[in-house]
Amino acid sequence: MDSGSPYAILRVEKVKSYAALAAMANHWFRLNPTPNADSSRSHLNKTIFGDNNIVNIVKAKLETHGISKLRKNGVLALEFVLTFSPEFIFQNDKRQYREDAKQRLNEWAKRSLAWAKSEFGDNLITAVVHFDESTPHLHLCVLPIKPKKSGKFGLCARDITGGKTKLQSLQDSYHNELKHLGLQRGKKRARCQHQSIKDYQIGVQLALRHIQEEGLSPPAQIGTVNPYMDAINKLKTHYEKNITKSRTKSYSIIQQLLEIIQEMKRKLSNESIKTRNRRV
Repeated sequence: MDSGSPYAILRVEKVKSYAALAAMANHWFRLNPTPNADSSRSHLNKTIFGDNNIVNIVKAKLETHGISKLRKNGVLALEFVLTFSPEFIFQNDKRQYREDAKQRLNEWAKRSLAWAKSEFGDNLITAVVHFDESTPHLHLCVLPIKPKKSGKFGLCARDITGGKTKLQSLQDSYHNELKHLGLQRGKKRARCQHQSIKDYQIGVQLALRHIQEEGLSPPAQIGTVNPYMDAINKLKTHYEKNITKSRTKSYSIIQQLLEIIQEMKRKLSNESIKTRNRRV
């Protein structure tokens, strides 16, 4: 682990409907099963701004601004994820905490929230910090409310995230808020791709299906991360040792499992599950 080069990480996703907004809130507040989170640590998650009733807050906010109709395929809200590369708080690949990890975390959370309030003002709805995934991270719900020339208000996500220039400006602004903590800005135009939770869960379900087909024991604790890795590695070893299986079938499944393992290891060792940076 390169302790000399932790990065400040910012990502943003568009939320285009109230159903998607409710699904986002359910994930944030662990109302649905979250395989990539350690359920024994979920009590550490905190709402540090706003409250948990996001859908009602958004509806009330839009009503206050006279926004009653949403454009087809328009953007209702923006979900930001703010985090850092693991070496900011971990001193080695075994994920042992630095002596000042708590102080670093507190300062990062404080400065990240201050940045969000300054950047988005009254359009910042809720901020939730998660400590139950592999790397702590902060979720923000932001409404892209914009005054029109007519004096009325509308929703315009392009004003915040439209085009590379604005996204780069957000990355620059967030980095400037945190650079005194020793966090670097993400590399400009780096082609890093974030794996969605949906893709992650599809990979997990594929592995679990193969586990069940072979009569192997499933993970003992569904709410934690490591049992999935243990089960997948167990299945891989099973196929490698079982010489009675068709070579074609065995090699094909092993290859699938290796790809899943590599992707999951990359997620677990480098950043939290929603935290591989799409750096602009």
